[in-house]
Amino acid sequence: MLHRVRAALVIGVLWAFVWAPIGAAVGGYEYQTEDFALVMSTPLLGTVTRFALGWGLMGAISGFLFALTLALAERGRTVATLSMGRVALWGAIGALILPLMAFFVVLSIFGSHGMYIEFLPILSVVGLGAACGTTMLWLGRRGSESRPAGRPAA
Repeated sequence: MLHRVRAALVIGVLWAFVWAPIGAAVGGYEYQTEDFALVMSTPLLGTVTRFALGWGLMGAISGFLFALTLALAERGRTVATLSMGRVALWGAIGALILPLMAFFVVLSIFGSHGMYIEFLPILSVVGLGAACGTTMLWLGRRGSESRPAGRPAA
């Protein structure tokens, strides 16, 4: 059990390292738009750092949720028997859990008056989750192929 929790934490850290630079790029883009500059009068480095940390944290939580979802849904399967499409689905679902939870918390506190959903950010998070999930499977398969026969994994 402890081994699985540690593996889920490692996957979360790996996802954070992927999501943080993307968040930095989003922060740089948002800094250049006039709407964001009017709301927040922070320097470029502060904006980029804040976005990178936020996206990195969201990536870590999403990666951990992906690992838990994958462990529950695909229990008893080996890396070799996992389907790329199903892992992409679990990656998308794992990445979608956190924004959905935040949406429902905000909805329960403030109600739905004047609330709307922008689908492009949601689709980008779902796509990033699916890409990270399939990349994890690809790396897992590649690692298991390169290990000499008869030698256990670390």
